[in-house]
Amino acid sequence: MKTDELANKILKLISQKSSRIGTITSFTFSEFAIPEWPNSLEPQEILSLLNHLEGRNWIKKWTRSDGADISITAEGMIHLEELSETTPDSSKSFVADYFDKPVSEALIERIETAKKRLSEGNYDSTITNCRTLMEELLKELLEKTNTRYNPDEGDIKKLYRQLIVPLNLNPKGENLESYLKAILQGLIQQIDGLYRFANKAGEHHVKLHKPSKHHAQLAVNVALTLCQFLVESYEHEKERNQTSIARD
Repeated sequence: MKTDELANKILKLISQKSSRIGTITSFTFSEFAIPEWPNSLEPQEILSLLNHLEGRNWIKKWTRSDGADISITAEGMIHLEELSETTPDSSKSFVADYFDKPVSEALIERIETAKKRLSEGNYDSTITNCRTLMEELLKELLEKTNTRYNPDEGDIKKLYRQLIVPLNLNPKGENLESYLKAILQGLIQQIDGLYRFANKAGEHHVKLHKPSKHHAQLAVNVALTLCQFLVESYEHEKERNQTSIARD
């Protein structure tokens, strides 16, 4: 992610907590959690990005040992409005482009909630929302592929194993190269890992593990990557089937 992209992400995070021009709001370094960023930002990196934003006159800041007091300027708010008009959120578009509006809105709400909980430091809720997002998407794809499943099933491992057949994602496929088999087997392991993680650290279960920010951030990244891949796999199989029917 480029410096400008990171700075824009930081500005958006600031606006979620401080949405009024000129209002001074306190932030700790731990609140600057960017879901798409694979590693936690160090305080010095955050300060550099805040300096970048201040240099553009998008914010004003007063640094502290554990964070900073920040206010958004009028220019910063205008910049945010421009970003919202020109920059699509890929984590939203991958569902919006393929599903009916009610389904898209439900899935996007899960994505937004997971990101919001992460930025708020509510890590167990973040993980729970990631698991629920996976469950709802898997069931929707099972519906769309006319695959029978139990609507009350909450085990995403079982749901995924039912979906790998219609989406042609079985790692034991005879015609697959060895590297593809390894990747597809890895997807099963990631689903299994997310399921186990949610059971141990999610908000609806007895806490067997207290998640840290980078753990919750990993859950968000894994869930969004898996969801996008599954949606695109569904679209690929759909187009391939349509082409096969047309040829026949």
